[in-house]
Amino acid sequence: DVAAVLVAALIRSGIKIQKGAQVKSFSVPKVEDEGVGIRPPIKLELEAKGGGPLPKGAIEELRCDVYLAAVGREPNTRGLNLPESIQIDEYGGILVSTDMQTTAPNVYA
Repeated sequence: DVAAVLVAALIRSGIKIQKGAQVKSFSVPKVEDEGVGIRPPIKLELEAKGGGPLPKGAIEELRCDVYLAAVGREPNTRGLNLPESIQIDEYGGILVSTDMQTTAPNVYA
């Protein structure tokens, strides 16, 4: 899986990855003196939404130099009139095996 390889490489390079969290608040301090070159850290407050290492609802405060948010996409399965034999997860995504077969025989997604 390409995503797993990328995540592993980022972690090895010292980047912290927080899955299953949402930014509750943040502040980016102003740089008072542009000539100094030292910028105060960004302050983030993250709320765990499930699927990550923290229990759902937990709050974590972080300070960092750079912050990158990556958001997932919502599956667009409503309105497809899927048969009951095709199961979907709690987010609306179609459940598949490692071979991309759905829970219905001979149906792949």
